[in-house]
Formats: sequence, C-alpha cells, structure tokens
Amino acid sequence: MPRVLARIGDILRIPLGDGRYGYAQYVYNHSLYSTLLRVLDVIANTPEPPPEIMTAGDLFPPVFVGLNPPIREKAWTIVAHVPVKDFRFPLFKCRQVVDEVPGKHYDWLIWDGETYERVGELPAKYRSLGFLASFGYGIIEARIATGDNKPFDQMT
Repeated sequence: MPRVLARIGDILRIPLGDGRYGYAQYVYNHSLYSTLLRVLDVIANTPEPPPEIMTAGDLFPPVFVGLNPPIREKAWTIVAHVPVKDFRFPLFKCRQVVDEVPGKHYDWLIWDGETYERVGELPAKYRSLGFLASFGYGIIEARIATGDNKPFDQMT
C-alpha cells in the first residue's frame, strides 16, 4: 500500500466520534513543531465535505499536531486540496511552567515562530492566542466536538 503523506493545502476530514465530522487545513510545516493546522468552523453530519469548507473561518486558533499518525491509522482523511494563500504565521502564547492551575500566571511568553518575547502577566490583547504545544490528534478531535479549550482559556 502506498504511503499517504499530507501536503500543505490539504483539507482533512476529522471524525468526531458522535457521527459528525470536523475539517482542518494543513497550512504550514514548522521545523520544530511540525504540522500547523487551521481548524475550520464547519461541522458536518455526513462524511461528504460541505461546500462551505472553502470559505469557512476558524473554529479556534491554529494548532500544531502530529499529522502522520491519524492519516496512517486512517482516522483522518484527506478530502481536498486548496492552495494556502496569504498565510501569515500566527503568534502563540506559552509559559515557562506548564500546569493546569486556573488563575493568573506571571511567566507568559509570546512566540512568533522564531523568537520569544517575555510579557510576564498576559496582556488582554494576547488572551485569545493559541497555546504553543504540539497536540495529539485525540485532543484536537475533542476540542472540535465540544468547543472546549480548557485549561488554556482559564489561564491568564
């Protein structure tokens, strides 16, 4: 069986475990964090990709994910290819100490894909940024299905 590898621009169908499907687009490959996905704000009740995937916004900020395992295991399927246009690498927030304790933290950094800027307490303008981590595909499926972004939304 030929090996299937995703390419930048591929649209992925992601089963959500309840009969619905989410969609994401592979938009960038980072040398350290690997695959950056744009998770589309589209949930479908059938496996046929809906036409709105071509114009959909984002369900949540872009995320890094190990993409080869879900494709190799046939959990996620490449269903289309749409060239990535006008891509601008997003900012990410991260902390020096990772924990799941809600509340204020004072060790925040902002990462632009190359360098870190220490900001201490997280300014309001950065609270909606994605959290810098490489997520397992099961976590991404759960976030799409539930819209739950905890614990990251609780940390400021």
